[in-house]
Amino acid sequence: MQVSNFKDFITEAKKGSDKPIQIAVVTKTHPNIKKRKVGGKEDKELTVELINDCCEELNIKCIVIETRNAIITGKDEEKNTLTVFNYDGKDTEHTFIGKDTICVTRAGAVEDEAGLSIISAFQNSGSFMINTRNAMLTCNNKLTSALLFEKFAIPTPRTAFVSNEKNIDDALKLIGNKFPVVMKTLTGTQGIGVVKVDSYESLVSTIQAMWKLGAELLIQEYMGVNFDVRTFVVDNKIFASTKRTHSSYDFRSNTHRGAEAEPYKLSEEEIELVLKTARLSRAYMCGVDHIVYKNKPYVLEINGSPGSGADYEGYQYK
Repeated sequence: MQVSNFKDFITEAKKGSDKPIQIAVVTKTHPNIKKRKVGGKEDKELTVELINDCCEELNIKCIVIETRNAIITGKDEEKNTLTVFNYDGKDTEHTFIGKDTICVTRAGAVEDEAGLSIISAFQNSGSFMINTRNAMLTCNNKLTSALLFEKFAIPTPRTAFVSNEKNIDDALKLIGNKFPVVMKTLTGTQGIGVVKVDSYESLVSTIQAMWKLGAELLIQEYMGVNFDVRTFVVDNKIFASTKRTHSSYDFRSNTHRGAEAEPYKLSEEEIELVLKTARLSRAYMCGVDHIVYKNKPYVLEINGSPGSGADYEGYQYK
């Protein structure tokens, strides 16, 4: 079962049960495990930590399920319950009632079968999903997203999948046959797996090296801009937007790579494009990334697990 409207879910949950709503965050990185930001201090996984903090303020129970150290120990399809043994420092079991649970899925959870099975179990129990398994897989795969953009005429840099050395030349022709080009792994967040390549020789050698590591790759037309825009869309409504200006040492505009972020006000054309793109993903909440090149907006990708560490027009300021 998938409830499409959050307000309806909350209303039905209140009517159907005396139990309070609880939050399950399915992630590959537990908030107590520290990660180092490039050019910055060591910090926790910010968005999961913010969800935890918010739940504490609202007196809502929040359980973080780290997929590498969690197993499903029980399911009752008649009662729509799910029990998870979770390594959270206490090695405890948690039982979730689907209709009383909001499941927040983070990107790392879809990287392996363990995470996907936990997401599916929550979805099958009737939990409200932010986001569903299919929506996360669509957002997490850059080739799937690129094909979706092409099918529905979403303006985006020209993109081609590179499957073997024989089709490198054909792929280059498809994206304009000019350097530099952008090479991307099909999955990856925070700018990891994104490389700007300046020559044919470098492209071939980089592709060969990445293939040796088992990566699947696409190449993309390079559009020279010094910033991109990340927009949060929640339930088909624009929630907040930020402009991310590249750092002096990196062409990528992710804040994890040292980009500077500031609140950004979207134009009417940008609003229309962002909302159309978000609807295609079928995600309840997503981040839509776009650039403005020669006065025209182009979508780069959709993120089903957007970070929240930037300054946004709408809710968070320095």
